Amino acid sequence: MAATNNNESCVINISAGTTKYWTPKCEPTKKPFPGQVFTSLEAAIQFYQTYAKSTGFDVHRASDKRDRHGKITWKYVLCSRAGFKLPTGEGDGVGILTTDHKNTTKRRRVTNRVGCNAKIVFKRLDSDSFEVNSIEERHTHSLCTPISRPFMKANRKLDLGHQNFIINCSKANIGSCKSFTLYEEMVGGFENVGATVTDFGNFKRDIMAYIEDTDAQLVIDKYMEKKNVSPDFYFAHDVDELDQLCRIFWADPQARHNFKLFGDTMSFDATYDHGVYTKPVCIDAPCKCLMGTQLPNTLLENTSATEGYQAHVCPPGTQYKLVFVPFTGVDHHKKSVTFAAGLIA
Repeated sequence: MAATNNNESCVINISAGTTKYWTPKCEPTKKPFPGQVFTSLEAAIQFYQTYAKSTGFDVHRASDKRDRHGKITWKYVLCSRAGFKLPTGEGDGVGILTTDHKNTTKRRRVTNRVGCNAKIVFKRLDSDSFEVNSIEERHTHSLCTPISRPFMKANRKLDLGHQNFIINCSKANIGSCKSFTLYEEMVGGFENVGATVTDFGNFKRDIMAYIEDTDAQLVIDKYMEKKNVSPDFYFAHDVDELDQLCRIFWADPQARHNFKLFGDTMSFDATYDHGVYTKPVCIDAPCKCLMGTQLPNTLLENTSATEGYQAHVCPPGTQYKLVFVPFTGVDHHKKSVTFAAGLIA
């Protein structure tokens, strides 16, 4: 018994046991057949991947067989929904039980593997070319419709344009979800994006992992570049005994100008996460708190402008776990103005 579905992209066959099989339909020139010869294994796999993308299913490279010289003699390429996922707690995902699998917490993941038997087998010839030894066209699951095919894994790829867009959005403090929405509006639809919101998030995650050990140097290079462009831009940093960045302080020309005009009183919240209760610290001129300590003269302008300023602990207030420390004041209109900022590691 056979029937054709609405999109006419495949033929549905129902066996005597009421099992449904979906057979893809495409142009004869795009369809592999037994005995077809390719100049290389990569060319053979690429041809099958193109066939899969045009008919609505994904593939993945499976096992192979090699001769004593290490050359591949047989190569299997399966449907991405082949096999079954192991039950939770019965292995590490590839059929091998681990010694500490009972003590390892694994995230529960949804699987779409249904034991599909669709595959193609390539065999190496004496001339190092490969031919199609056998092919199973029938799938035990429905194929993607033409509307859904742009979202298949084989049709999704982050090219250089996507990557630059995500990086530029990150510089503007725009997350992956929002950047995906903006890109979708730019290209006129989700089907034109060429990726999913998960792909955007994964790329940003990879970028953060790549700069994990060099993020401090990137910050220093950025501020040194600003300092070279603007002589009035002040920047200083300090490292600990392990040569790791521990403190950063910067003030742009506008912030330093604000300090000259409204620097009579300055406050900053120096509360940061170190496990000890701390309170906001204020700096007043002249300071009337006998508990205060003298601040360095180079705090803001590398001059004696801060002489006479002393820091003291203010009354208890709201505690924040911050590593960003802003230096603020009040102008003539009772508006907050920024004098400088710092980071405490």
